[in-house]
Amino acid sequence: MNREQAIDHVLVNRRQRAEELGALDETVLELRDALAGLEAAQSELRARADDETAVPLGQIAGATAELLRRIETTRVGIGRTVARFRRPYLTVGAVGRSGQGKSRFLQGLTGLTDQEIPAARGGFMTGVPSMIRHRPGPGAAEVELHDERSFLDDVIAPYYAGLGLGAPPATVDAFGRAPLPALPDGSDNRVVHAYEHLRSYHQHLDAYVGLLRSPARVVPIQPAEILSYVAQHDPAGAAIHNFRAVRRVRITAEFPQHDLGRLAVIDLPGLGDTNLHDELVLRNALDGEVDTVLFVRRPDAIREGVYDYDVALYDVARSALPELPLDRWSFFLLNRVRGEHEDNEGGIREFTAALGRSHLRVIDTVVADCTDAGEVAAAFEVVANQSVRSIDQLDRALLERRRQDVAAVRAEAAVLVAEARKITSRAVPSGAWFPRFQELFTQIYKYLARALDELVEELRERTTESDRSLEREINAAIEHARASVSVPEIDEIKTRRAVEGGFAAALSKLADEMRTQVSLRFLELDRTLRDVVTAMHDDVAEVLIDAGGLGVLGPEKGRDFLLRLAERIPQDGSAGEIQLALAFLTDFRLSYRGMIQHRVRRALEKLTPDTFGAPAGGVTEVRYLLEELLSETLYDIQTELSKMVYEPSEAVFAVAEEFRDRVLRSETAQNEWRTTYESLRSEVCSDEFTALAENTALLTRWNTAVRRVADATGDKEDATGDREDATGNQGTVI
Repeated sequence: MNREQAIDHVLVNRRQRAEELGALDETVLELRDALAGLEAAQSELRARADDETAVPLGQIAGATAELLRRIETTRVGIGRTVARFRRPYLTVGAVGRSGQGKSRFLQGLTGLTDQEIPAARGGFMTGVPSMIRHRPGPGAAEVELHDERSFLDDVIAPYYAGLGLGAPPATVDAFGRAPLPALPDGSDNRVVHAYEHLRSYHQHLDAYVGLLRSPARVVPIQPAEILSYVAQHDPAGAAIHNFRAVRRVRITAEFPQHDLGRLAVIDLPGLGDTNLHDELVLRNALDGEVDTVLFVRRPDAIREGVYDYDVALYDVARSALPELPLDRWSFFLLNRVRGEHEDNEGGIREFTAALGRSHLRVIDTVVADCTDAGEVAAAFEVVANQSVRSIDQLDRALLERRRQDVAAVRAEAAVLVAEARKITSRAVPSGAWFPRFQELFTQIYKYLARALDELVEELRERTTESDRSLEREINAAIEHARASVSVPEIDEIKTRRAVEGGFAAALSKLADEMRTQVSLRFLELDRTLRDVVTAMHDDVAEVLIDAGGLGVLGPEKGRDFLLRLAERIPQDGSAGEIQLALAFLTDFRLSYRGMIQHRVRRALEKLTPDTFGAPAGGVTEVRYLLEELLSETLYDIQTELSKMVYEPSEAVFAVAEEFRDRVLRSETAQNEWRTTYESLRSEVCSDEFTALAENTALLTRWNTAVRRVADATGDKEDATGDREDATGNQGTVI
């Protein structure tokens, strides 16, 4: 495949890998949330635990906090890798100290000029990263600005941390208003020079603070304006400060080589010895935005070697993405200088030899005169082709590293779960409160069982009676249909005959319209059926609230209360039958579509044209036939619906009886209610044993939290180590 096809292949694979990483992040996020729950449960439990239990709880607290920090680091790594894999292009980042020919090289590659890519002698020209992509047609550019927060966090804070200046300013106003903190005594020259960079940000804040407060973070600009945003001084040497507020610039231009459409180049700031911000920008770009790094170096014509600043720059690049060996995604570009007064061919040979003796390893070293577009294109051809061949392997390695990171935190969490289970094993039977609880539960259960039984019998008796509200609404709907659905007058029938082309066609059309009107008059019965179910929900909820003493769970009534109760019963399966019964009860509906519609539609068949023949006579016969059809239809509907006025009562009785049988008659019913009331006793029986109830509630929350962490690690076994005393009652750790 050619280079363009190879790049497309890499990008397709990257999209698939980004999806896998997204799933990994969901796994880690689930684990993080579970650990946060464990942290909260530990804090509660530790406040009431004895000394013997408090010590291991403290150890678990420290391990949990450390693991949460590891997880955040893991998620940051995943996020940066996902961003890398979701880019719609591959990138080559040009890196080098100022004055090495980096900007000239990029100009030769892209066809741009000093206007878009500043290059000049006499200081650091490029102040911010510039991403440049090929696109046919006129060039365009946009500037991404810092806001006040990102400026403080990404630009200013690293100076405060790196220079030992204490806490960074909280606001831009505070940074500009207060004098800079003094440097610690005995600071070396490098620190002093870095401090001067910070002082420059401080002294010139007024020149660029307006950009930090711009309402737009991304601003389109003309190519002629690029210099004013990326350069540190203009061609005449006058200082420019806008670059201090700029995060990056994106430029599109028509490259001389048109097959570079899926490749982008990034012009990174010239790296000096003391500009901490530029070093941070370089690290972030190499980690998150650059696929291949191109070290641009102009060897000296007289004497050359691999110097400390070469090693330092290489090490900065290597540390930015330590998961990938730098020698598999980097190149050296040696700038060839020819001229009457300078020729560095000998220096290139010396540097190449010194490079071979050093620990600096790259894929390849290429040579080009950065002022010659032809040599630049040839050198970049080598870089681009070799990069594309290696990137897919590097992506696989990076994906595997992220998998290992996730596996590591899950393994640590599994160890933490094992330690947390030991806490539950310290539980002792809490028999002091259990006899009193049994006594109270037995009393409440008797009241609840009797009241629920009586309600079901009352609903059974109602099945022999018609539902008066439904009967009343059916009659009202019939009368409404008789009053509002009328047969057209003679003149209207004549008009419709003329429009439709005959009495038969007019009759069919009018019958269709009348059928639709009649059907609409019965839709309101749906509300009546809903009211029947609502009344049943209200009755069942009232029994649970009054006889069951569960009104303390909240102010809700009816179905809302039943849903609240379903949320509060134990979710670990120990009250599964009650949980299913509540779901069955609250999900029950009676609807017009299910109970009434088919009966109405059956009666409406009389108004279907296929069921009656063409009129034998003229307009009078048509009107008479419509009157008869309407009358018979309404009579049939009333007859049909009068047969089902008992059915809603039968339906709600059947549902209530089913609910009663599940929560009172099933084999596990009483034990499930006991478990439910035990978990709620701090509320239902608060006056009797609040403190003891709290202890068991704490242990329950702890066990649930441990189980969530175990599930998030993939351990689906029992995660709590619960044990019971002789009565079947769960113990506490207090």
